[in-house]
Amino acid sequence: MMNKIFKNYILLKVITILALLLPAIAQSSEQDRSKRILVLYSFNQYMMSNRLIEQGIRETLKQRIQNTVELFSEYMERNRFPGEGALQMLHQFYLYKHRNRKFDLIIAVMPPALDFMINNGDDLFPNTPVVFCTVHNREVQKRVLKTNITGVTKSYNFKDSLKAALTLQPKTQSVLVISDASLPHTREMTKFVRQTFEEFESQFELNYISPSTVEELCQNVGRLSRHTIIFYVNSLVKDTNGRNLTPLDGLIEMSKVAKQPIYGVFDTYIGKGIVGGLLSSYKAQGEEAVKTGIRILNGERPENIPVTTKNSNIYMFDWIQLNQYHLSEKRLPTGSTIINKSPSVWEMYKSWIITGVVVVFSESLLIVLLLFQRLIRRKTEKELRKYREHLEDLVKERTEALTESNKELEYAKEKAETANKAKSIFLANMSHELRTPMNAILGFSQLMHHDRTISQGHQEYLSVIQRSGEHLLMLINEVLDMSKIEAGKITLSEKDFDFYKFFDHLENMFRMNADKKSLSLILEKNNDIPQYIRTDEVKLRQVLVNLVANAIKFTQEGSVTIRVQVSESDNESLEKILYFEIEDTGYGISPKELPDIFKPFVQTDSGRQSHEGTGLGLPISQKFIQLMGGDIRVSSALGKGTRFAFDVRIYETTAQHVRNEYNFRRPFSVPPDQTGYKLLIVDDIPDSRMLLVKVLEPYGFKLRVAANGKEAVDIWQDWRPHLIWMDIHMPVMDGNVAIKTIRRMETSGDEKIRTIIIAQTASSFEEEREIIIASGCDDFLKKPYKESDIFELMQKYLGIRFIYEDMETEETMYPMKDRKIELTRESFSGISKDLLKKLKNAAIVAIMEEVKGLIEKIRDTHPELAHLFTDMANDFDYEKIVHIIEKYTD
Repeated sequence: MMNKIFKNYILLKVITILALLLPAIAQSSEQDRSKRILVLYSFNQYMMSNRLIEQGIRETLKQRIQNTVELFSEYMERNRFPGEGALQMLHQFYLYKHRNRKFDLIIAVMPPALDFMINNGDDLFPNTPVVFCTVHNREVQKRVLKTNITGVTKSYNFKDSLKAALTLQPKTQSVLVISDASLPHTREMTKFVRQTFEEFESQFELNYISPSTVEELCQNVGRLSRHTIIFYVNSLVKDTNGRNLTPLDGLIEMSKVAKQPIYGVFDTYIGKGIVGGLLSSYKAQGEEAVKTGIRILNGERPENIPVTTKNSNIYMFDWIQLNQYHLSEKRLPTGSTIINKSPSVWEMYKSWIITGVVVVFSESLLIVLLLFQRLIRRKTEKELRKYREHLEDLVKERTEALTESNKELEYAKEKAETANKAKSIFLANMSHELRTPMNAILGFSQLMHHDRTISQGHQEYLSVIQRSGEHLLMLINEVLDMSKIEAGKITLSEKDFDFYKFFDHLENMFRMNADKKSLSLILEKNNDIPQYIRTDEVKLRQVLVNLVANAIKFTQEGSVTIRVQVSESDNESLEKILYFEIEDTGYGISPKELPDIFKPFVQTDSGRQSHEGTGLGLPISQKFIQLMGGDIRVSSALGKGTRFAFDVRIYETTAQHVRNEYNFRRPFSVPPDQTGYKLLIVDDIPDSRMLLVKVLEPYGFKLRVAANGKEAVDIWQDWRPHLIWMDIHMPVMDGNVAIKTIRRMETSGDEKIRTIIIAQTASSFEEEREIIIASGCDDFLKKPYKESDIFELMQKYLGIRFIYEDMETEETMYPMKDRKIELTRESFSGISKDLLKKLKNAAIVAIMEEVKGLIEKIRDTHPELAHLFTDMANDFDYEKIVHIIEKYTD
């Protein structure tokens, strides 16, 4: 009996201890759970203010909370779906979507979200504390807040912002204030601005406008006087199509025409066209709101935390705008934040500038050497003529000395031929030495252009480097072309091409240059010109670029006119005559200079005054035109302009063999089954090897490199690459010998897969191309090359199907489980417009059962599309369904 009583006593103690421990265990489990925060935005996710608020929230959470925090976002889109009906739908939608999810904190952004939580919070998220932000103190005072609601108010400091502007521009005579007065909240802000600026009315003229259209806004800004500044608060205007623009859109349009500095009040405006000011910071609002939320998460009750009225305004200025209007950085308020300030050009591009100086010096040295060689050649030719004349006299006077004279003549001829051969060798070497660094300069500048992390300013610096490099390459090519013309080694390289696209491409380039000088570019092209023709496209382009560029360069006002027409040839073949005229209203050429304009290294007075060019453009153009079976003529009058006219022979052809070279799309990736290709890069110059590696590395190919032909042969024996990029001029073993060695080993080794070999060289002579092709390579790549040349050759010989940047983007490729579906307008063919309209309307109001029922109606005929929509509906992503239907069917 006593044992039984003792056992019951022990059992009762155990039960009591467990009852005491269970709440502690549950509380510990609750504390270990990660915190969940819901951020409720009043408007859509694409607003810059929402992005800045979320940035401030995330950065503060990362700094101040060690435990895991799950951050959820909801966008009420009150600008898109106003009215009480939309609020009721949101209530039902959130009630269903978050029925099984408990939040520890809700952050309400802007007044509509705060009102929604005041009216619906107890039903949707009972007992969940709420912190609001981006709500003005006046708005808070109008509302009755519940005990579980606190927050952070925002404020505006128009006065100090204007004072900062006047400090930067003390000579200001008038201020134009742009503030919308069409809506209640913007009308109230306009009234507040007027009250704030009353004390400045005695210092300068104050003008207020509230335009309704973007044209009215831009016209008012365009009429401002010199000593005027613009104070932009907001402007809800419409565009030419009647579409409502946001205040940020209005600012961007206004900044395009404004000639005076613009100051603002919100940090969303910085970097979009304003100089700056004491800006209301949305990012700071997000930071302060989440700091209050962290206090709540740490155990404080919301009713014990008063509404925070801390000033969240920050002095912020745009360095680009300061420099544009020559405003001194020293006048800025202490502690100002400056964006877009970049290091000096010298610090960033010191190595590139040094390289450019070296290249320019080398090019100048080359020109001097070529001029010196030309003088030697002329002297040699003069000596040769002297010998010939002397020989004629000797034939008449001393027949017996004929044999000796012939020997002297032969000796002089050999000297001339030796000098000419030495010149060719020199030019070939100089071409290689100059084009090799140019390949690196232009190649790496192209690669850096693709880096989206580089700022717009740095992109402009890269464009300057690339344009300067291309200009330098053009000067080198002109000198080399002239030398090849004199040596009789220039030949035609005819091919079929689309003349319409060729001409449109040149027109775009010419129009940009003409617009920079405010010149009218007039094009007169006959409709009977065939679209597909065959001639030397490269030489025709160079002729047109030389002539039109000269016309624009030597015309300060007026116009440049390009006329093109075609006429039939005398014979019955497809041969035609293409006739061009380039006429300008520029300086003109004096009659005494006209006979010499086609002589090498000769420039007109206007050409010498411009300090540009080599004096080789017109002589080369004349030789190219003559090579293409035509001739060039010129007429000019001083002070009235110049007209060049030329004709070339062409052949009408078809589109069968025409390649589109004017719309290059950079590949984004390759299919996974094509990343296994093995590529060998052979080049003795490290920069050239690195350039090809950087171009090909992002696509997942297997890459190896070699510094000479011997290393390439050794790697080929062990690795068997699919394709070799083979440089020709290398030490130890050059490219030609390496190519022949590999081809010989393939023949004797019973190879099942023949390695593709593409030669690359910096030489500009066509004779070397024939030698390289004869050695056994499959194709030829001339340095400097473009990325498009690399990808086209790999597609041609390896059959690689590149995926381009506009083939797989968020707009066209959509995830469907473990793969993606590509959508086009054809994807919706066969589905009735009425069914799509019903599906769109059901998705807009988020009626789940109706959406799924309508999706089932298209499953039999369009299973992949139905599967995609079902995945989106299951994730409650109804907005994406509406977006897809509008994009591909409306």
